Amino acid sequence: MKTKIIGIFIFMLLILVTIPNINSNMIKNKNLNNIQNLKFVPGEFIVKLTKDTTISNPSLMMLNEKYKVSSIEKAFKNSENTILNNIYILKIPEDSDILAVVNDYSSKTFIEYAEPNYIFFLTNIPNDEKFSLQWALYNTGETGGTPDADIDAPEAWDIETGDPDIVIAIIDTGIDYTHPDLSSNIWKNEDEISNNSIDDDNNGFIDDVIGWDFIGESPLFPEPDNDPLDMFGHGTHCAGLASAVTNNGIGTAGVCWNCKIMSIKIAGGFFGLINLISAVNGISYAIYNGADVISMSWGGDVESELLHNAIDNAYSNGIVLVSAAGNDNSYRKLYPAAYDNVIGVAATNKNDKKAWFSNYGDWVDVAAPGEQILSTLPTYHVTLNDLFYSMNYDYLDGTSMACPIVAGLAALLLSYDPSLDHDEVRSIIYNSTDWIETNKYIGNGRINVYKALLIASGVTVPPNKPSTPAGQINGKPGVEYNYTTIDIDPDGDDLYYLFSWDDKTYSGWVGPFASGATGNATHVWNKKGNYQIKVKARNSYGIESEWSDPLSVTMPRNKIVTNTFFLQLLEQFPLLSKLFSIISKTF
Repeated sequence: MKTKIIGIFIFMLLILVTIPNINSNMIKNKNLNNIQNLKFVPGEFIVKLTKDTTISNPSLMMLNEKYKVSSIEKAFKNSENTILNNIYILKIPEDSDILAVVNDYSSKTFIEYAEPNYIFFLTNIPNDEKFSLQWALYNTGETGGTPDADIDAPEAWDIETGDPDIVIAIIDTGIDYTHPDLSSNIWKNEDEISNNSIDDDNNGFIDDVIGWDFIGESPLFPEPDNDPLDMFGHGTHCAGLASAVTNNGIGTAGVCWNCKIMSIKIAGGFFGLINLISAVNGISYAIYNGADVISMSWGGDVESELLHNAIDNAYSNGIVLVSAAGNDNSYRKLYPAAYDNVIGVAATNKNDKKAWFSNYGDWVDVAAPGEQILSTLPTYHVTLNDLFYSMNYDYLDGTSMACPIVAGLAALLLSYDPSLDHDEVRSIIYNSTDWIETNKYIGNGRINVYKALLIASGVTVPPNKPSTPAGQINGKPGVEYNYTTIDIDPDGDDLYYLFSWDDKTYSGWVGPFASGATGNATHVWNKKGNYQIKVKARNSYGIESEWSDPLSVTMPRNKIVTNTFFLQLLEQFPLLSKLFSIISKTF
């Protein structure tokens, strides 16, 4: 069976070589999902006629003659009285300009729509031998997780697989740049000549052909050199998640297949410690040498002014900054993740829940898979639990794993559209997430690479927030008005809310609400009827989403009663209230 599927796939590829590419601008205008790779069958197209139009319509016959239509065939049998009725396949010479023909047919009032006979592809599954174990990229439930609790990587790879001109700086324990699944994607300093003991590019570093080691093997007594080889494992694991060489038949896949990874070593020693000066030096090196994205799977709970300055410097240079939120299962802020100009990343598991260890809070921006994550490791990998053993791949847990996955997404977006600035990239990542049900706020949701690329291409993606019930109508007998209370759970960072009904706004923006807060709005109803309560939410980035719920208001038919004591009496004695209501209706 597997051999047959492979054979069919190869056959399809051979056929598609001869099929012309569809105009990508047209696809974007039509908001079709597959932006770059959709193709269509030459020499035929699809037409749906309006309800009262037949194939013998004189105007249609003239149009068919113009384009030398050789046959008209009804597309679907037994389609009468269904939405698929009145749809036809028209065949024309194979060298015809299908797009021009379709546009002409579409402009006619007797045609509901016309379009090419598109060809769709199976989603882009790479041939890396361990890909089936990478639930974070493609979760089918085979590893014990929830199907589709993933970042939709294969769907995204139909749109973009990464540009070698985009550079991701992995500021970490270095990278095993000899790893067979990483070596082809290692960034090279093209302006530096290897081993000539000269700073050829005048960047302050001699022979830095593949990056720089700012720490050596001792964070307390740094011995910098031009060899950022990873002997710890952490940086190599992160590098593989961001941009392992993909579709090469071995190992694992990276989020970004082709983007370059810059090895900057700032952590050393047996415990992988980092000192502040080395961290800032690493960020500065990435800036000077043209990194587009910086991935930082490390941090501390001290809000250092120096580190903040380094982050702001990178941000001012247009770099997308991504950092891990930490693994204490607490609200405790970790820096640099908690800085405003950094995308702080929490971790999820294979069931789309918060990973048990992940930090949380309104300072976190997004989440990504971070539990039981398979990726590359150096041949000589040293940790506290595993001493000097030979292994090229293994599973690790942590927001450290979630961070480079988000960095890989940022690189994919820049590969697809290099004109995007860092704020636009951040906004797209933030607004393309899938909602995660959790009582701990871990950002706007778990990232979705496919939805992010759709947004970058101009396709509208619905907000990820679930529709929240607007409230209940409550009335009291004997009182001529009813009221409503709207309870909402913002679950976000600095969220503002606007309530409206009956085309009238209740008030201005209210908030901000902290994570888990409840907002209330009260309205006095003057008449019965059916209403729509609308709730609009806006976050601190200015991004808005809205939802609405129908409400039916019934009004008691009471005469106006001004005696307050009497009203209280009616409320305390329901039977008396009912009697009063009957009397009121009688007169």
